[in-house]
Amino acid sequence: MAGRETVSAGRHSGCDLYVGDDSVAPRHCMFISPLDLGDHGEGSVYVLVQDGAVFVNGECCLARRLAEGDLIQIGRYAWTFDAKQRSLHPAEAIRGAVVEVMQIAIAGRLAPSSFKLSAGALTALRGPSGSGKSTLVSALLGSLQPDLGRIDFLDRDRQPLDDPAVGYVPQKSLLPRQLTPRQAVQYAGLLRGLDEKTLPSRVVDALRDMDLPGDCWDRRLKDLSGGEERRVQTAAEIVHRPDLLVLDEPASGLDTAHERRLVTTLRNLARRGATVLVVTHGGADDLYDQTISLVPADRASREAWEVTATTRDGDDSPIYDVTPVTCPPNARPVRSPTPWRRQLITLVQRNADILLGDCFSRIALPWLLLPAVFASALTAAVSPYDPALLGFLVVLSCTWLGASVGHLAVAEERDFVEHERITFLSPSAYLAAKWVTVSMGAVVQALVLLVMLLVLQRSVPWETPWVDGGPDPMLAAPALVLTSLAGASWGLLISVVAGRAPSRAAFLLPLLMVAQIVFSVEIGGHGRDSVVEAYRDFLWNSAETTPAARASYLTVSRWGDMAVRTAANPPGEGQAYWWDGVACLAGMAVGIWMIAWALMPITGRGTSQFNPAANRVRSKTTTRRPVGAPPAPSNAAHGPSADTF
Repeated sequence: MAGRETVSAGRHSGCDLYVGDDSVAPRHCMFISPLDLGDHGEGSVYVLVQDGAVFVNGECCLARRLAEGDLIQIGRYAWTFDAKQRSLHPAEAIRGAVVEVMQIAIAGRLAPSSFKLSAGALTALRGPSGSGKSTLVSALLGSLQPDLGRIDFLDRDRQPLDDPAVGYVPQKSLLPRQLTPRQAVQYAGLLRGLDEKTLPSRVVDALRDMDLPGDCWDRRLKDLSGGEERRVQTAAEIVHRPDLLVLDEPASGLDTAHERRLVTTLRNLARRGATVLVVTHGGADDLYDQTISLVPADRASREAWEVTATTRDGDDSPIYDVTPVTCPPNARPVRSPTPWRRQLITLVQRNADILLGDCFSRIALPWLLLPAVFASALTAAVSPYDPALLGFLVVLSCTWLGASVGHLAVAEERDFVEHERITFLSPSAYLAAKWVTVSMGAVVQALVLLVMLLVLQRSVPWETPWVDGGPDPMLAAPALVLTSLAGASWGLLISVVAGRAPSRAAFLLPLLMVAQIVFSVEIGGHGRDSVVEAYRDFLWNSAETTPAARASYLTVSRWGDMAVRTAANPPGEGQAYWWDGVACLAGMAVGIWMIAWALMPITGRGTSQFNPAANRVRSKTTTRRPVGAPPAPSNAAHGPSADTF
């Protein structure tokens, strides 16, 4: 209300804020901001007529001091309060989801249970530890298939795992800790298909709704407290204003004030039409429209569930229709999945920010310092008069460097990758983005190794075959780069196979390198001066060809050795072998990536976050709608907007 003390709202044409709807009184209410109170970003709302009502955060009131992010409803219209600009912004209606759970059961974990989640309702799911809350949530989200019964998402074409309009806040934060809160929420919005023009304001709104201090927005998540990181996780899931929002113990790690603020934010989302399910151990019943209680099966009655309706007694507020007004089907269609290309670009950008968030340990050390150390060690340890051995060890070094960059790329992120599948994250887009990022490191490593090796070889006082008449750098560079890329693909495959266990990936990496040495020594260790001579004598169907020699066709080091060593032969003599080597390296890099992509959905199911020994439970549902609660805003909420007061 900059420069103005009062702003009137109503159906009368003389009102400052005109609301043309029969459900609104001619002079419905007035916004008052006394100028002598200073610029605190707060105002007061008064209802000036007795036949009207104003709802703030779902509560009918005659006078209320506004705070940042408060949801104000007059009739079918709703606005959010911007304390910094002293203005009201139209609140976008949310489509919501109607979910009907009918007698679903999971052997040993969940007895037959039924309930219904309605659009515009805030529902609590309660039960002691081990009662099956996580099991029920995983079945609801589609990550766990029930043995019996079914879950219907009425008027929707997709299940949650295929729907970008679903948000899920897990018990622990699953965001890259190298990002800042602003970056984490921004990428969450982009992956869910938010428009880049409206994204900045959505990010600000989400972080403000979570009451995260402004000085934390551009700090790394690893530098925040557990409660602050938890709030960022919730902000990332509400930035796209989901139709269905599921939160697993969202108040853990929060103090009372922030917990109350969180419940207010969730209630505002529900009032705008969203379906909100909160998994909790406790809390007051009057905070929720519906409560689903899980009790052990041996204490449950014969029926799997029951519905008990309750109302609030004693309230002088005008009574309105409490049935939420949902968006008409054509007002806001079901959101389409984010295009694959946009997901790829967004994920590559996020990977780059993750690397920059820990520049020394993720870029300088593995990409620059480590190849330089390898080049120094090879120069000092290998005789300069044995170029074949030197070339073979250089190929092995590039293979190891590339694989070491990729072997933890997926395994250390597997938890939040599986979580992001709820946002309709494409596994192929994720793996392609990872391969692009890892390949950047592999290319830099190979070039640094080659340049440092040539520089160090020139610095020694004796003649070296690698400099004087050695491999042509213009041919050796592509060969080493492709060797490193193929090694990076092997590293990604290891990371995918390891599932959620980075230690398993660390164990598999040495086994890969042992295979490169053992099976390719048949070719690389013959010691001939000319690789052309070595490969000319190799016959696949010969009786003298050992199984180890045949197995060498599956190793990166065999083809890298072929390409690098033929780069030292006169033009024409080894040109065909050089092309064979680089072509096989390129095909191996792509083929191994495709194998990793095929295995990723399988290995993702290997470690479940749910406890299979959980008690069998039944559900009991209590429905509660306080009298006087406002209807959720319809598509008319896009209607009248208010100028800055």
